[in-house]
Amino acid sequence: MHILGIIISDILLVNFAALFVLRFVFSRDYIVDPGAYITPYWWKYVILAILIGLLFLTIKAAMVGFIRLEPDHAHLSPWRIVVMVVAVIAAAIGAFAGIGSWWFQDFYGVMTPEQFLFNFASPVGGANEDSMRDLYSRPVFLLFLVIFILTYLLVVPAKLGFGFEKKVWITRKIRQMIVIPLSFAICIGGCLYAYKHLHAKEIAQSYMVKSEYVQDNYVDPTSVKLTFPKHKRNLVHIYFESAETSYLDKQNGGYMDENLMPNLMELANTGVHFSHTDKPFGGPHQIYGTSWSVAGMTNMNFGIPLKAPGTQNSYGLDGRFLPGATGYTDILAKEGYNQTIMFGADAHFGGLDAFYQNHGVQTIFDVKYAREHGLIPQDYNVWWGFEDNKLYDYAKQEMTRLASEGKPFNLMMENADTHFPDGFVEPETQDKFGKQYANVIFNSQKQIVDLIQWIQAQPFGPDTTIVVTGDHLSMDVNFFKDWDPKYERTTFNAFINADFPERHFKLRDRQYASWDYFPTILSSLGVKIQGNRLALGTNLASNKQTLIERDGKDTVDKETSLYSQFYVDKLLNNKQS
Repeated sequence: MHILGIIISDILLVNFAALFVLRFVFSRDYIVDPGAYITPYWWKYVILAILIGLLFLTIKAAMVGFIRLEPDHAHLSPWRIVVMVVAVIAAAIGAFAGIGSWWFQDFYGVMTPEQFLFNFASPVGGANEDSMRDLYSRPVFLLFLVIFILTYLLVVPAKLGFGFEKKVWITRKIRQMIVIPLSFAICIGGCLYAYKHLHAKEIAQSYMVKSEYVQDNYVDPTSVKLTFPKHKRNLVHIYFESAETSYLDKQNGGYMDENLMPNLMELANTGVHFSHTDKPFGGPHQIYGTSWSVAGMTNMNFGIPLKAPGTQNSYGLDGRFLPGATGYTDILAKEGYNQTIMFGADAHFGGLDAFYQNHGVQTIFDVKYAREHGLIPQDYNVWWGFEDNKLYDYAKQEMTRLASEGKPFNLMMENADTHFPDGFVEPETQDKFGKQYANVIFNSQKQIVDLIQWIQAQPFGPDTTIVVTGDHLSMDVNFFKDWDPKYERTTFNAFINADFPERHFKLRDRQYASWDYFPTILSSLGVKIQGNRLALGTNLASNKQTLIERDGKDTVDKETSLYSQFYVDKLLNNKQS
């Protein structure tokens, strides 16, 4: 009965401690709600209780003398010291690979090989503080914790005894015999995990397996006859961060029971939008080199995927960005357009400052610009820089300035409130859907509609084509949990007040990529394009087949993922043939 009483009291004590940690350390306010103890919460609670129980039993055993710690000054041979050092280095490599790839997958979702490579070939200054804080607080902390524990177990001159009178001793030598193989196992396991989840095979293929597909299908924009209308139209291109057609209701091509973008959908119905299905709304297939913001802009501006391989860097670190490519900003600059690109973030992130400075854009309006011009304080930093409410106000001022200069203008902008994780909540955001990300999406689409309606009411409104495109699929992993994998998510698109030269073209069942927007955007300004193709893109406002319609999505996706000497020489490094 005495032993039973001790067991019951220990169990109660451990569970009270676990509940205390949940409530006051992890701030869980539902510890007394029986409905909370369901999968997967219950097993997390069990693991926490077991860990607290083990700590409690260890302390208790030490207090009664069952566990004893004594010095262990046994001599270490030089070869054993070398093996210990190598083991720690191997464990560090494995932990870095495993923990790093786990964090990438957990924070960014499924990261494609080209996105992983691009992150090593472009500037990362100006990254969101939330992502950097999470980087240091989770993977970096865990990495150093693993290295510290292994090193501690290998080096500390102590032995651990178990028992009362006749103790069983775990000496430093025995510890090392356990920890050294464990370190090499961590190295192998971490590297294998990273190999699988960071697509090492595909990365190797992007360097080693060659394809001529890009070269064979690339139409040099400088060789194509482009006929602009006598009265040139203005362009406003809004890159709607992570905007998907899936946010619409099911009957219109979305996935939601309740439409998250009703205002934008209604406005889009006054213009043109291209769908990959027979539903009213759809979008481009997200294929290789299109799945993050800089890649989306590269696709839509230059008509090509963003491919990272190459021995030299041309993505901003050296002040260049695809110097051999010609985009619609280059073409509009040649036609006398004044051009501005606007971000609430730092344009140096991902090399976007070099992107636009190298390709005909006069004004880079980002958080640094706003600080330098006294629009915000020098130490102002919200979300990625400054929030979208400010961005739209500044955009109105910038458009007014551009319109007053008597030249056609092109204003491009990318918002950021709908960036993962969970989006940024502006003060006026309503809780309509019970999920922060859904609420942010709803508020963001209203902001965009308000801006477009303001544009339409301005003197320059009738002469302005407005294009709204999602830059890439959302990376907010939690929002899309348990979605039907058969449903293909696509980015949103709308061409409002466009002036396409051709009046009859297909809007639904169009199979295309976001690079097809390059010629389509020019066409929306009334530009006639000889052959209706530029770069890898096809003018969707024509009856010309896209590459995906001609060759199939799988073929295009595979071929563009392989190494292209033409891409590296001609587009990435601008080598003259």
